[in-house]
Amino acid sequence: PTGQVNILKGNQLINNYSRGNRGGSVAYRVLNFRDDVYYTNNSRGFCDTLTVLSTGNFIPCNQELQSCYNVFFNTLDGTFANGYPPYAFSKLPTYVKIGALFAPLDSNGYPNKVQIEMLAAFKLAIDVINNKNDGIFDDILPSTTIIFDLEIVNGYLDAINSAQSLIDAFYYSGVKGVISGLPNEETKATHSVFSTDGNEIFQINSYASDSALVDGSTYMYKAQLVPVDSYEGAALQDLICSYFGYRKVAFISSNDIAGQNLLNEITRNSDVCVFDQLLNYVIPISQSDYSDVVNEIKDCGAKVIILFVSGSTAASILELGYQIGIFGEGYQVFTSSTAASTIISSFSNTADVLSLMTGLIFVEFGPDASLTTEACIEFLTHWKHQKYRGSSLNHGFIECDRSLDDSGNTYLYQNDNGTICTGLNFTTYDIMGSNLSPYTLFTYDAVYALASGFDKLIRSNIDINAESLRDVLLTQVNFTGASGYVEFKQSDISELYFSRGDREIGIHYKIYNFNPNVYKLNHSNSFVQAFEWNRIESVHECDHYNDCYDIIYNNINNSPVNESKPTILKTMPLIGVIVLSILFAIVVLFVGFYTIFTIYYFRNKLIKAAQPEMLICILLGVFLASGRVLIAALPITDTSCISGLWIAHMSFLFAFGGLFIKTYRVHVVINSKTFKRVVFTGRKAAGYMFIGFLCFVVILIILTVVGSPHRSYNSITISNQTIKRVRCSFKRSYIHTAVFILEAIIIFIGARLCLAVKNVPDAINESKYIALSISFILLLAILVFPIVFLLGLDPIVYQ
Repeated sequence: PTGQVNILKGNQLINNYSRGNRGGSVAYRVLNFRDDVYYTNNSRGFCDTLTVLSTGNFIPCNQELQSCYNVFFNTLDGTFANGYPPYAFSKLPTYVKIGALFAPLDSNGYPNKVQIEMLAAFKLAIDVINNKNDGIFDDILPSTTIIFDLEIVNGYLDAINSAQSLIDAFYYSGVKGVISGLPNEETKATHSVFSTDGNEIFQINSYASDSALVDGSTYMYKAQLVPVDSYEGAALQDLICSYFGYRKVAFISSNDIAGQNLLNEITRNSDVCVFDQLLNYVIPISQSDYSDVVNEIKDCGAKVIILFVSGSTAASILELGYQIGIFGEGYQVFTSSTAASTIISSFSNTADVLSLMTGLIFVEFGPDASLTTEACIEFLTHWKHQKYRGSSLNHGFIECDRSLDDSGNTYLYQNDNGTICTGLNFTTYDIMGSNLSPYTLFTYDAVYALASGFDKLIRSNIDINAESLRDVLLTQVNFTGASGYVEFKQSDISELYFSRGDREIGIHYKIYNFNPNVYKLNHSNSFVQAFEWNRIESVHECDHYNDCYDIIYNNINNSPVNESKPTILKTMPLIGVIVLSILFAIVVLFVGFYTIFTIYYFRNKLIKAAQPEMLICILLGVFLASGRVLIAALPITDTSCISGLWIAHMSFLFAFGGLFIKTYRVHVVINSKTFKRVVFTGRKAAGYMFIGFLCFVVILIILTVVGSPHRSYNSITISNQTIKRVRCSFKRSYIHTAVFILEAIIIFIGARLCLAVKNVPDAINESKYIALSISFILLLAILVFPIVFLLGLDPIVYQ
């Protein structure tokens, strides 16, 4: 009744396996789990489907029985699963395989909305590109379908394993490129895997922005849809140089990757400006005492300080500096967004936060700035019209969307066991994207950028690998996407590959300013937006979607801080003015007395022998010299420089000219080689003086017109403070030098004349006294001038 009975002898090769067992007329029921039956009755989910006979035949169960069901397969098309993974043997150009790295669940297993939205944007971009009938991106990969392997990442080690999984994806055929929405550390981990020999894969990052990623020699195969954190430095450089006009600054940076990359970024673009670095202090990582830092800032005199350090370090530096008289009013401080996020909470309880922080400025990446562009609005329209991917109820149970990636390994909208749904209801999003993470746009554009690179390589019949993909993306791919204009920076060995693959155009920064009025109301929210910045428009007013405030400076009149200490203008001190005025009065009295004396005794033989006409000229020269002394006591102007020049040289003409003609007259009369009577009257001497006067007038006119005497300043800068000394100078000083040489020649000839008449009788011989006067003047020139000017003494007279 049980069918044919056949007792097996067993297999002697494997220990008589199955000896004594029945080998024929044996049937087995094939049970299949069905979720629809399970939801109806939790106690039975397995149903009869087939009967397997020992002969190898399959007999379907009786479909008329309620307990019999068709076989249910857990595949998308409901058919029997292939023995190989999906697309294992799919090749270019029909298919191109890419990888996706996202973290839709946080470390505690809760949904991460930003990551979920980025994953949805990734899937939307692929669907749009693959759909060649919707009029969107139809020219990209027209004959190629993108398929993807998704890896869900949770932590650093999982990121490394996931990267290796992408290398082995699709039955070890691997992927040609990767889109990553992972955080910083996980992104750096995947790059380390994709940079190893034989496993090179190009990765585009739409979320990670760590400053370390700017190093194109370490992260060789990457592109950034979001800017790296250190690019704040470029925005700060433009803000500081172009908007505020500052050049004299002090840099204080930490000796770590973030601090040094910010410093490099803010100083590398000489087309914007070249800073006059009053101080560049790099703080070692182990340093905790910042006394040396603040003392160096004080000594260099900087008024504009840029702090690329942590928030706690910045707070300590500001507090210590305030105690020794720096920072506070009259100082402008710039810092990074990272430091600004913790600086206020890092101050001590006794810190005067308002005095220290008022006017502080930092810039921060504003990813939401592109939400108003036309391309973004078009994206948002497609975003809202996507299929509902949220959870649903099935027989009283919450059920997630169970769609898989193209590899068939990873759920797109739920965790592995289906207990947490991560799908979205796209109809809940605002048409303006106000409740959408802006990083969604970057991910969407990242997929388009990668697809554009594939398209150009396939059209050019170039093998797709990490290096060829990098080259084409950096040199040929640029477009206006949902997140704005996209273009990747090229960089070569001359720049040490700094910022290679980074995005520097089409991104926006917000400029924040510490507002004391807001701080008084809410200590935790004291920074307000003042401006916006991007590479094309530079610093500009906020658009109408933002609420911006007027900027507050740390100055009593709320004006921008001066980058230098107030200039000190050194003029004649009051004591000098008094002394020179007294000397002028004494000389005037002296000249007046001897002028009257000479005129009164004009007919006296002794006076006549001394040539009274020339005595009057000499006294006039002395009077003019006293006038020159008086002008030196007056404020220096262009007029005083010209008048002082004329009076000084005219005083020389009349004083030394009178002495010269007196000596020359004696020489002509006494040393005449003829036996004729020599007549040299006072009228003739006056004629010579008049001719000399006319010559000097012509010379001084030339000196005034060509030499162009004017007021100028001799400036020196000490500790960022300029000391300006007012003085008279010349546009062409060599003209004045020529006049001095002419006067020196006149003095030399006069000295020779004194020597020639030294033996004349004493009654008419004044050569000794004239020679003594010349010697005294030369002594002053030889001793006083070198002491004052060559030894660097500070003369009180500058004209």
